[in-house]
Amino acid sequence: GVEGFGSGASRRVARSLNRAEASGADIENYLQGLGPEGMIADIQGSPQQLAQGLASMQGEGSDILQRSIRERGEGAGQRIEDVMTRRVDEPEAAFQQRIALAEERSSVLGPMYDAATASDATFNVDAIRSGISFIGKDAAANVKKRLNAALKDLGAEGPVSAEKLHNARAALSDAIFKARIKGEGGVVANLKPILAEVDTRLDEIPSYAAARTGYANNKAIERAVDEGRKAFTGGASTAMSPKLLEEALSKMSPAQRDAYKKGAREYISGLMGTSSNDAASAWREFGKNWNAEKLKLIVGEDDATEITRRLMAEKEFSETRGVISGGSQTSQRT
Repeated sequence: GVEGFGSGASRRVARSLNRAEASGADIENYLQGLGPEGMIADIQGSPQQLAQGLASMQGEGSDILQRSIRERGEGAGQRIEDVMTRRVDEPEAAFQQRIALAEERSSVLGPMYDAATASDATFNVDAIRSGISFIGKDAAANVKKRLNAALKDLGAEGPVSAEKLHNARAALSDAIFKARIKGEGGVVANLKPILAEVDTRLDEIPSYAAARTGYANNKAIERAVDEGRKAFTGGASTAMSPKLLEEALSKMSPAQRDAYKKGAREYISGLMGTSSNDAASAWREFGKNWNAEKLKLIVGEDDATEITRRLMAEKEFSETRGVISGGSQTSQRT
């Protein structure tokens, strides 16, 4: 029998299931797809109509049915969080990654740079000065400001210390970044060889090249975390397409791809944490074709399939709750 209902009600449930199966519905596979929380009330057609009718009756059975559906709905957000944690990463993974990267910069890479730039070596930078001065004439104001800072570190003439050349490198790198944002492709192209020449000089210092490579990798991983947080955002004109994402991921190292996934997980936590209906916000977000495709690219097809199955099950549960509670309220008013 059906818990809370008599034998007559149980027979009506059995007949409704038989009618659903006779219509071609694969009830067993459908309920398996919903997971252990699936109920007969989720089966559209005769079973759901019967559940709606039973919920409208007065008595213990009706109370049990409505309470079960309500409590299931209240656990939706946690079930989605659980599958995201199992299949993507821990909710705080991106935050912990940023802390670890900052710690590496301060306790490992920083001291390596300090030791390298404390070298007694000096460098002839006449050609570097001339190149920066020439390019700076036509650069945008904020780019020129950084180039002037580099020239100040290099001085007007003569050789410079490792520390001064390192400081000039930082200003030069910043100038390239700002020129790229401004769309000054020509300035970027002209500054890159100068930066490469500065690196060649500084790499003559023991441990400088290792520090520079380590710092570049560290920042690349940090950028991947930040970019991953934006993976599912944007509108019709700004969202990244699955094709572009696939291309971007193909250029990342395994560590960067993992960091990107952590950033995506952080977005999911934020999405659910700031929504009044966290489960609905999740299935709406990943029900979009592009986002479903991007989820596969980020976490892999098997994990994405499990996430999608959970989201679609929760969507079904929500619809069932609406149908059952709606029928119950209607009966109470009549």
